[in-house]
Amino acid sequence: MLVEDICTEDEIWSCTTCGACEEECPLAIEYINKIVDLRRGMVDEGLVPQSLQKPLKALEKR
Repeated sequence: MLVEDICTEDEIWSCTTCGACEEECPLAIEYINKIVDLRRGMVDEGLVPQSLQKPLKALEKR
């Protein structure tokens, strides 16, 4: 699994998706789309940090 083998759950959730990594990457890898996809998969698997569970529940209800 990519999560925990390559980067930790905390690293994935702490990314601010600011794009600085994409600006500096010499290979022009688009990291933001990958981070967002990883987060989607983690949500589907129920791997959501405690601090985000309440806001995500509120979004789900709307």
